[in-house]
Amino acid sequence: RKAGAVITVTETALFELLVRAGTAEFKQISALVK
Repeated sequence: RKAGAVITVTETALFELLVRAGTAEFKQISALVK
């Protein structure tokens, strides 16, 4: 945290990397997270 890192959960990090919710990749990852 002191170096500027943001602590987050894995699900949030995956969704941030995917950027858009309407893609096939997002749907696949979303199904895995559920």
